[in-house]
Amino acid sequence: MEPKRTPGDWFVAHDSRGYAVETELVRIVNLGHSDECAKGDAHLMAAAPDLLAALQELRYACTDKAEAMADAAIAKALGHNVEVRGAAK
Repeated sequence: MEPKRTPGDWFVAHDSRGYAVETELVRIVNLGHSDECAKGDAHLMAAAPDLLAALQELRYACTDKAEAMADAAIAKALGHNVEVRGAAK
């Protein structure tokens, strides 16, 4: 049985309420702060689905695809080369 989670691409958003993790349709969590720790936490949370997928791929085969997925997930978790979007309506 697959675990339940909010579907879609998770990303970091920032508005007057602080940092948040959202999909195109829903705000998953509002951190309520605009400091650097909240920003880092938001990036780590937004990367969770990608980190899980990369680890699952690595678990079964160390392939070029797995390496690329792991690199992308790590970069996302660290907030490298990612866009912080405006909040969902």
